[in-house]
Amino acid sequence: MSTVFLKFCNNFKLVVFILISIMILSAECQGQIVAADNSFLSKSITPEKAKNTALLKTYKSGVKVSSCKFIKNIETNENKCVYRALGTLGSGSRFAVVEKELYNGYEYLIIDIVNCNEYKLNGYPVYYKNKIICFNEGQTTDLQDKISFWCIGKSNKLTLTKTIPLAKPQTHERGAKNIWFSRDGKIFYYRSVSGHFYRSEIQICD
Repeated sequence: MSTVFLKFCNNFKLVVFILISIMILSAECQGQIVAADNSFLSKSITPEKAKNTALLKTYKSGVKVSSCKFIKNIETNENKCVYRALGTLGSGSRFAVVEKELYNGYEYLIIDIVNCNEYKLNGYPVYYKNKIICFNEGQTTDLQDKISFWCIGKSNKLTLTKTIPLAKPQTHERGAKNIWFSRDGKIFYYRSVSGHFYRSEIQICD
């Protein structure tokens, strides 16, 4: 009886192991978030930082981006909205990054400096090669953390390709210093508020 039971336990452990492995592989194939160890740190790339440039400037009343229209602050009690120029991203300073402070958090504008197209992001843009990733930065207690993935096309048009909701233990640690990319730009890593590392495969951008 004990031998049969032992075999059952061993088989059960094997089945559980196989199921967990399948779930992890499935999550990676679907571009979901999976746990990572810190071995990637020595061979990863940190995101590009926004560069200061004369192409955009913050004024007391708002922000001016190159030849694009002036972005004006709204400072009424019901509709607070204050803009700040953070810098530019991309080769040739193609994209301006503007922070938009709201009553309950922040949004960010990515503005194509050449044609003035605007894209609204729910978190600070993390840029590498032709990809932008951001975490939502709303400060309401019922707002679930999530990651949004954007691709920059050949005409410099931004397209939202994927959004992944995060479980509470996967909540990200704020700040670009807690975010990394693999050197080929295919994998994205981040540190959670609990100090654990997570990764996700990134969709290839055309």
